[in-house]
Formats: sequence, C-alpha cells, structure tokens
Amino acid sequence: MAVNSEEQQDVLLKVREILSTYHTREAVQNELTSLGFVVRAEHGDVVSMENAPIEIFVHISMNDRNEIVDSHVVTFDEIDLKPKR
Repeated sequence: MAVNSEEQQDVLLKVREILSTYHTREAVQNELTSLGFVVRAEHGDVVSMENAPIEIFVHISMNDRNEIVDSHVVTFDEIDLKPKR
C-alpha cells in the first residue's frame, strides 16, 4: 500500500513538534504512541519507535535522568539499509 505523502508530512511535523515541546522519555513516548508509533527496540538510553502505516522511524537517546538529549526522525525511504563496505 502506498503511503499518503501529505499524511506522512503531517505526522512528521507533529513528531518534530513533540520533540521540541516535550523533553522526557515518558512524555515523548506517550505522545508518539498516541500518534500510532510502537517501540521496536529499547536498549538502555536508546529507544527506537516506528509508525509502519505512515512509514516513519524515530530514534531517541536519553541521559541518565531520562531527558531527551538527541533524536533522529526519518521516513522509511530515507533509511539506508545497505551494508557499508
């Protein structure tokens, strides 16, 4: 199924708004979950979430106080899955 690019751009805008408004893991994760994101991987201070129907991937890094210190938001088309040589 093809992704509606307008809908994808709307969700990207909302994700970036969430990341600039909320600064704790719990708050960001709750907001992203409300947009249909699910946790795909969690390891210590890093959480990866995706919304498969909209094809958006979010990678969040936290400090030891669970405050967001870095994030990366991409569409599935932007993910380079080729092995590096």
